[in-house]
Formats: sequence, C-alpha cells, structure tokens
Amino acid sequence: MKKFFLLIITAVAIVASIPMLGAFESHVINVIAGIENALTVSSSHIDFGTVYPQMEVDKQFTVRLSDTFLNDTNVNEVDYIIRQKPKCAITLSNGREIDLQFTATGHIQIDSEGNARVECGDAPRELKDGEKWEPLPLLCRYLSKHKQVSEAPENDSEIPSFHDIGYVDNKGTPSDPTDDTWVWTEVGGKLIKADSDTSDTWVLDLKTPCFDNQCAQDWEAFVKRININADPDAFIQPNENEKKIFGCDVSIEITKVGVNEQPKTFCGDGIKQTPNEMGTKGPQNDGNESCDGSDGVTQGFTCTNNCELERIPECLEGNTQACDTGLLGICSGGTQTCTSESIWGTCVQTNQPTAEICSNNLDDDCDGLVDSDDSDCNICTVNTDLMLVLDRSNSIDAGEFASLKTAAHSFVSSLNPSVDGNHIGQTNFSTYGHFDLHLTGNKILIDNAIDSLKSGALTNLMEGITYASQELANSNTKYERPDVPDIMIIITDGNPNRPVNSTIARAQAKAAAEQAKASGVTIFVVGVGSDVDANYLKNDIATDATHYYPVANYAGLETVLKDINITSCN
Repeated sequence: MKKFFLLIITAVAIVASIPMLGAFESHVINVIAGIENALTVSSSHIDFGTVYPQMEVDKQFTVRLSDTFLNDTNVNEVDYIIRQKPKCAITLSNGREIDLQFTATGHIQIDSEGNARVECGDAPRELKDGEKWEPLPLLCRYLSKHKQVSEAPENDSEIPSFHDIGYVDNKGTPSDPTDDTWVWTEVGGKLIKADSDTSDTWVLDLKTPCFDNQCAQDWEAFVKRININADPDAFIQPNENEKKIFGCDVSIEITKVGVNEQPKTFCGDGIKQTPNEMGTKGPQNDGNESCDGSDGVTQGFTCTNNCELERIPECLEGNTQACDTGLLGICSGGTQTCTSESIWGTCVQTNQPTAEICSNNLDDDCDGLVDSDDSDCNICTVNTDLMLVLDRSNSIDAGEFASLKTAAHSFVSSLNPSVDGNHIGQTNFSTYGHFDLHLTGNKILIDNAIDSLKSGALTNLMEGITYASQELANSNTKYERPDVPDIMIIITDGNPNRPVNSTIARAQAKAAAEQAKASGVTIFVVGVGSDVDANYLKNDIATDATHYYPVANYAGLETVLKDINITSCN
C-alpha cells in the first residue's frame, strides 16, 4: 500500500509511503493553523482513500481571513503565496518508517558547483541505531494547487501536477557561483475584505507516480494531459524508492497586508458625530456624517442618536407564521416562531418526505416530480450502467477462454447497448487487476475489450472489483449515470490468492465487494467449475444468494448468462 499523510501546522506537511504493490493510501491529519494573525488555514481530517498509479484524487483546504483581521477596520487585503518545499524526517527501516514527532522543512542550499541540494540541519534528537535524519523522497512534484472553478478570481494563480519545486537562477559564473539564487515555484492568492473575498478554497490534486519499468503504456499521455510542458521520464520514480515514505511541505506565506484609508464613521460603530461649523454636507446635508438617517443602516435596524444600531422588532414573541423552507414538494411548507429578540426564527419543516404516491397530484418524496413524472412511479427501469469483471487467470485454458469470450459477446448483444440505453464497461483480474473500458453504449468498443483479453497468472479479485466500483461511483460524472441502476457481473473459476496470499486476498476482495454494495451497486457472480468456493462467492461477494449463479464449465456459461435478469422494477 502507498500511504500519504498531509499535515498543516504553519504549513501543509505531506508524507507518503510508496511500496511496490499498486495502491496508494492517503491521509491528511490535523489540518488547522493560524498564520501571523491575518490568515487562518483550516480543514477537517482529509482522507484520500485507496488510489492507484496514474489516478487523480482531489482534496481541498481553505485559506481565510482570520476573525482578528476581519474585525480590524485598519486593514483590508492580504497577498499570500503557496510554496512546496522538501521535508526532512528521522527515518528507519531504509526509509519505510518515520518518526512523525520529529519532522522539519528542508532548506535549499546552492553548492560550489551551482547545484541545489536539500539541507536538514542538525537532527532534532539523538539518533538510535538504524535511524537517519535526512530529506524524504520528494512528493511535491506530483501535487497540483488550483482554485475551485466556481470561485476562482483573477487575483489567484495555479500550478498543475508534474512540476519542479523551483530552479537555480545562475546569476553567477561557472568559476564563481556565489551569486546564484534559488527561485521557488509558487502560486499566489489574494483576499480582499471590502470585496467580500474573505476565503480561498484550494484543490490539492494528487497525481500518483509510477516506478522504473512498472509504468503503464499510457504514462506519457497521462503526464502530458495534466501538464503539457512536463517531461514524463523525469517524473518516473526509481525502484529504490519503493516502499519509502515520501514527503512535502506546502507553506503558506503572507507577502503583503493592505491598509485601509481612515474609515468613515457609520451607524453601528458607537461614535457619535457632531455637526461641522457650516451645518451642511453629509448624507442628510446637516453637517453630520454617516450617523443620521438610514445611511449605513443594515435592513431591519434603525440608527439611534448615539450612532448605534437598534433592531426594529419584526414580530411579537411567541407568534407564528407560515414560511417556505426552500425545499421541494410537500417539504416546502414550514412554520416560524417569533423569538425573544422579536425576530422570526428558523423555518421549521412541517412535512417529511415519504414514498411517492402515484395518484394524489403531490410531490410526496420532495424531489420536484409529481406522480407519473417521478421515476418511482415507472413500472420498470430497463437501462443500466453495467461493469463486466472477468477472470483471466491461468486456470482457464485456451478453449475455456474462447467460451468465456463467446458467452460475454452473446450477453452484451442481448443487452443491446446504445447511447440512451444500457452502458457497459469492463475490468479484468489476474495477478493484478486491470481497467479495460469506460462505461459506453458503443457495442464495437465493448466487443473489442472482450476480444483483447489475454490469459494471465494468479487471481486478484479485489483489484478487479475496486476498478469496477470506481467506474460506477457517483463521483465519476463523466461516465456513470446517476439516474440508472449500477450493476457488476463477476465471472470467475477460482478463489482469490493475490495480493500476498489467499487469506489476505479473500478478506480484501470481500471488503471491496461490501464497499461497492454499500454504495448501491448490485453484484451478480457466476462461479465456473468445481474449484470455486461457492459459499464465499455467494455470501461474501454477491449481493445475496439469489445473485449467485453456479455453472459446471465454461461451455455452459452462455446459457447461465441468459438467466441473469438485470431489469430493475419498482
């Protein structure tokens, strides 16, 4: 497993362990920090979950103006930069473990040859046998930083994954490099209180690397799609870094604090104004500034003679009125009660959603659809998003493999995939799982994916299920359709024995299946031959016993697949 830990203290600190198996597991912990009393960086626990080489995982953290800054009338704006820096730690087990209590940001120094290197300084404690105080392999190059599309203003910049953290500006000469300087790769942000731009939500985007001689064929295309200027070969990790902890510090540094001009007096600041000598000018042309009339007064308040806001009563305490919750259907109606402060309280929903009644002209389940317009009132839903998960281990001989493909082709034909109909994708598994085809209504592409299957070695059912689950996830908005049922059909003639061994493999496959079922995926399993553990496939992998189909051999597979009914009826 490959582990990533991201920790913000006064910077965002990231560490990651990258072993040789295919998966990355990532976590962000203790993400909260106050910086120079002007900015606050905060986020709850962030978990990247389990991902795989060349996957893209987005997580967020927010930079916002602190309460102290917001309440200070003398300041208005903050410019800041975000830099990625090396991370130092006490390592042991050849870099596979670190002491999380003792880490630090590495410093870039330029040596006599004009080359940059990372200096960690003195170890923070006495080192034990087998421990080293050293820079961690650099994770920063695989992390992008960009703003949410919905809020990205022109005063913020971004940087994609697959980049260097900086470069040496060779201002010196080859014989005297002392004038050489280090230039950080950075992105900038700006928060402006007066424009109500008080927070920036940044997306921290992890693009997982691969190792020497272990990269997929589309590695170059993957890197170029993310960063057209990147050299794919420069971002392949050496095999010596397998299983090591990777690290990165993402620091947030203030570069400028903008000061307001002398603020004008306004109603609500508690400062009483006196008329000027002329007795004219000002909002009311009476010599007063912003304390009189309605100038600067928030709706629902009035301005007193002492230049203080006073709330105008909205209602009498205890009175009630009907209100709109903003929800749909029968959930829209609510009731408000007048509080002790003489303002209306929260609109409390009167009716809770229920199952749709298909003949009462009401939206009972609060989804905005009434009676026959609601899919809940349709008799059957025939369209599905379906993933084939096919075993290609070496227990399947050439004749059986041909029967598997013939049966799969026949099954696909019976579903008649189309743009507006059934969509089908495919994964397979042997020693490792492999993703073959995104969900599509193009039958030619589906048949090609089936024909491309080659016989493999061992049986890693977990990775086959995991890849299929990721394609069927609601977050996969490009291919998965949220309004149709999600189906997975697994065909296998053996028992899981990878990763590691049979015990671990069976447990991981079961966990992957349970996660898929919990997300709403219906799993059918076809067990071929007498070598399969039917009870395991029936009870731990399939949705339930009725979704398990045994067959004596691959010759009978086509007949069994015809018996599987994927139509969903209400």
